[in-house]
Amino acid sequence: MNLRQKWLPAMVLFFVVGSVVLFFALDAAIGPGEQSTDERRPPVITFEDAVLVGRRDGVPQWELRGSHMVTDNDDLVIGELHELLLLQTTGVPYRVLSTSGRWNAQDGVLVLPQATSIERDADLRVEAGSFRWRRSDGMTILEDGVRLFQNRTVVASRSAHFQPDSGWYTMFGSTEISWTEGDESL
Repeated sequence: MNLRQKWLPAMVLFFVVGSVVLFFALDAAIGPGEQSTDERRPPVITFEDAVLVGRRDGVPQWELRGSHMVTDNDDLVIGELHELLLLQTTGVPYRVLSTSGRWNAQDGVLVLPQATSIERDADLRVEAGSFRWRRSDGMTILEDGVRLFQNRTVVASRSAHFQPDSGWYTMFGSTEISWTEGDESL
């Protein structure tokens, strides 16, 4: 056996081990801040004119129609909200109007941070500064000045909780009730 045949396996082994060590040494030397942004961010998915359905225990609770929806880590950012329907087990759904929102599927929270209006029929309308729905219990939380209009009655408060299934509103903060003249039923 010549000298070349004896040292060839040792040289190959030395080369492979050296390459692996060099790879890990250089990888550790490059900090996470120096890696490209594309490596750290999940892929962005965009939806145009999409319908999003929120479920609790497998039962549809709301249906959202919107445009310009973009994924942002665990959230879906809704750039243009056309309509949100709060579904009920029976009866007419509540129609929610707002401009934009954010859905976090992991936490099960839908947030509409800007002025929101909820309508069920011609006799009931609720306005609020912001809207939040929780999948865990189906609770809708209205904040930043809530006003409920029903017939000639106006109920205003700082915030309110609303259960679409029951139709019950619970008002919080200083609550003021007013009605227009001529309404003798109150």
